[in-house]
Amino acid sequence: MNNSANKTINTSPVGSLRGRLLVALSGGADSVYLLLSLLSQGIDIEAVHCNFHLRGKESDRDEKFCRELCQRKGITLHTIDFNTKEFAKEQKISIELAARRLRYDYFEQLRQEIGADYIAVAHHKDDQVETIIHNLVRGTGIKGLCGMQEINSNIIRPLLNITRKEIEEKLAEWGETFVTDSTNLEDDATRNKIRHHIIPLLKELNPQAVENISRMARHLSETAEVEQQHYSTLLQRFENDELTAEDYTEGFLHHLLSPKGFNGTQIKNILSALNQSDTKMFLSKDFIVDVCRKRLYISQNIPDTFKPQQLESGNILRRPKAGDRFRPKGFKGTKLVSDYLNEKHLTPVQKRNVVVEEDKDGRILNVSW
Repeated sequence: MNNSANKTINTSPVGSLRGRLLVALSGGADSVYLLLSLLSQGIDIEAVHCNFHLRGKESDRDEKFCRELCQRKGITLHTIDFNTKEFAKEQKISIELAARRLRYDYFEQLRQEIGADYIAVAHHKDDQVETIIHNLVRGTGIKGLCGMQEINSNIIRPLLNITRKEIEEKLAEWGETFVTDSTNLEDDATRNKIRHHIIPLLKELNPQAVENISRMARHLSETAEVEQQHYSTLLQRFENDELTAEDYTEGFLHHLLSPKGFNGTQIKNILSALNQSDTKMFLSKDFIVDVCRKRLYISQNIPDTFKPQQLESGNILRRPKAGDRFRPKGFKGTKLVSDYLNEKHLTPVQKRNVVVEEDKDGRILNVSW
């Protein structure tokens, strides 16, 4: 094997990493090149191949190829079979997402079992551009325009600086073969449409399109770091209840709320409510966002399990109802409980925990939270 691969892979900071690597091997050109490049550098590697059983005999062909390659090169290979369609059905997700979850969950499990430092995957420069375009058409911020990162937790991508063409040329030079996933040749997936139609059109407009978009992603990564530092400062101020409506931007709200399950439309509506002094509640699966008096409050979306309780005195503790009135201490007449709570400037979260004490005649004696 020609050791010129070292020059290619070491153009990335990832190339300086050492330790044991678990290499994701599909049998395609990209993963074969990654495996052999790392092997040529004397890096301690083991390989893993997932058979998703989505392409019949072709899936078994890929597994056989990987077994034979690793046996020929003296590389330990781990294999696993997945019933991907059944998993997708159970989880109510797409086949593509199911396969992704299955493989990355298994990769991490195996990484820990064999004591590997990182999982190496073979995404290259063309994949990076596909990802950026995919993010762009779906709607994204700076982070999405940065594409995939070379190092992301325990995942490393050493090939982001080289193209698919360069990979295939190097494999031909080495006399190494690979397998082709026939589904990559079809136009049924969004990524394939980008690969087969949009990127070739961009190259017609500018032969350096892939290189230019890749460079843009690297430059934006620096901007994204500055953005994250700014958001960290805002987050600290949010936790100290120091933010006003003017401090919120759509970008910061995405940073704050997207991880909590709020979608883009909700985030736009939340920003609108903040700017218009509205009092509104927004729900995700696990969280509640309340906007009140130009303030934003986040709490967990937990069902209210409080039930009316009878005290020894015979009085009842219950949640307040619309129209409830009581006589606050030192007040001559009665007042709506809702008005009293507003005067106390309770947060929406506190209001949901209010309890009133009612006597046997239906009079409210006390309001607490």
